[in-house]
Amino acid sequence: NSTLSDQNERMTVLKRCLCCELKTGSILIGILGVVLAIGTMMFSVKHMNPKQARNNFHELNSYIEKFLESEDEGILFRGEELSRIQASLREVTQNTAIIVFTLDMVYALANLLMLHGVRTKSHRKLVPWIVLTAVKTGVLITIMGFGCYILLLVVGYSLYFVLYILVMILVSVVLVYSWLVVLSLYQILKADNDRLQRESGYPLIIYGYPGIHRDYRRVLQHQNLLKPLVYTEEC
Repeated sequence: NSTLSDQNERMTVLKRCLCCELKTGSILIGILGVVLAIGTMMFSVKHMNPKQARNNFHELNSYIEKFLESEDEGILFRGEELSRIQASLREVTQNTAIIVFTLDMVYALANLLMLHGVRTKSHRKLVPWIVLTAVKTGVLITIMGFGCYILLLVVGYSLYFVLYILVMILVSVVLVYSWLVVLSLYQILKADNDRLQRESGYPLIIYGYPGIHRDYRRVLQHQNLLKPLVYTEEC
C-alpha cells in the first residue's frame, strides 16, 4: 500500500497546497468558493433592481468625465439619448444580474458537492467543480485581458493600468493554483478508488456511497475487502 501511495503522489501535479495537505487545501478552497458565490449572488440580487441601473449609468457617466478630463459636453449624454441609454442599460444590467446569479448558484452547488466528495473520498463528486472552475477561469482571464486592453485605451500607461495588471495576475494565479490543488486530490482519489475496486472485485462503494446495502458493506469491511483510501495525510 505504501508503494501504491508513493506512485499516486508521483502522478499528481501538486503534492501539497502551500503549507497544508491537499485534502485540507481542497476543503478551504471549497468553503471559500461557497462564500464568494453567495456574496456574488447577493450582489446580483441588488443589481436586479431597476433603480440600481440608473445609478450605474450616472456613475459610468461621471467616470467618463473624470478619466478623459474633457470639457467637451458632447461626451456626456443628455435628453432623449440619456433616457434611451438608461433604458438599455437597465435591461442589460437586469439580464446580466440574472445570468450571474444563476451561474453562481450552480457554482456554489458544485463547491458543496466537491466538499462532500472530499469528505466521502469520492473522486466523481469533484468532477463538476473541476470542469466548472476550468471554464470559469478561462472566461475570467479572457474578460480581464479584454478589460486590460480597454483600460489601456482609456487611461494609457498610468497607475490605474499597472494596478489592474497586478490584480489580474494575482487573480489568475490563485484561480489556476486552486484548480491544480483539487485536480491533484482528484488524481489521488481516483487512483486509490481504482485500486480498491481491483482488489475487492466489487463495484466501488465506500462510506455511504449509494448502490450497496449497509449490512453488506460491513461484511466486505470485515473481510478486509473495503480498505481506507490512501491520502497524503492521516484520514
